[in-house]
Amino acid sequence: MKKKSKKFCVKEIPSIIKKKIEEENKEIKSNEKKQFVYFVLGFILFYLTISFLISLIPQEFFKQLTGVGVEFVLNLFGNNTFTQGFVPCNEYTWFYEGVSGSCYSFIVGSKTIHIAWLCTGILEIIILISAILASFGIKNESKLIGVIIAIIVGVVFNLIRIIITINIALTQNIQVIEFAHDVLFKLVLFIYITVFYVAWFYWANKNE
Repeated sequence: MKKKSKKFCVKEIPSIIKKKIEEENKEIKSNEKKQFVYFVLGFILFYLTISFLISLIPQEFFKQLTGVGVEFVLNLFGNNTFTQGFVPCNEYTWFYEGVSGSCYSFIVGSKTIHIAWLCTGILEIIILISAILASFGIKNESKLIGVIIAIIVGVVFNLIRIIITINIALTQNIQVIEFAHDVLFKLVLFIYITVFYVAWFYWANKNE
């Protein structure tokens, strides 16, 4: 007698895929090197994807949004500002400076403040979101909570950082201003990103 061959049902495809993913996840969990590789590849993929989506929105939108927010806080605490709008300026990046662009500008006290792309805090938020989404072995709910908190904390932290930097600019000499803007600026952002991610990762793993 011929053995009856088991019929393949299309409805079984999702369960088969799910089973394969679970098996792959178990294998990765038991291999730290694989976890690291998957994290790096996932981070790069999410970073490029989110950066591309953000690039579809004009940078001026984020610069103005940040500038208006900073002006609002300054005016709230009695520091009157005068809005100049967008003016030509040299953009600053993490690795080099002097790129021709436009900055949202306003005057406070005797200083003219330029809000460039790096001042918006978008880059740091993208880095955090990418790291959170690329983290392995974390529930999607925990990732979603991490992303939402990263956006909120990122916006608030960035506003506070800019306000502090402006206060330094209004009260200190040029050497202190340059040190605060060029060195402390990047150092504080690096510490903020690291501390936030480590705290979230610890919380997420604790709730697994």
